[in-house]
Amino acid sequence: FCDPPYNRGLAAAILRKIDAGNILRPGGTVIIEHSRHEQLPDNLTSIFASRSERYGETLVSLLTNTT
Repeated sequence: FCDPPYNRGLAAAILRKIDAGNILRPGGTVIIEHSRHEQLPDNLTSIFASRSERYGETLVSLLTNTT
């Protein structure tokens, strides 16, 4: 579970590092809380957004390793 400070680009940076390091097991899921104003990267290779829920200004996104 990740809850970095909002609107600083940290959510995207964390996900890029997880993706580049291939540290999430196949079938594993990372949950990240972020501002709805922050775009998560869409060019990741090993993890993919599987679900996102909005709570006011907050999004909780689940990304799964499908490899």
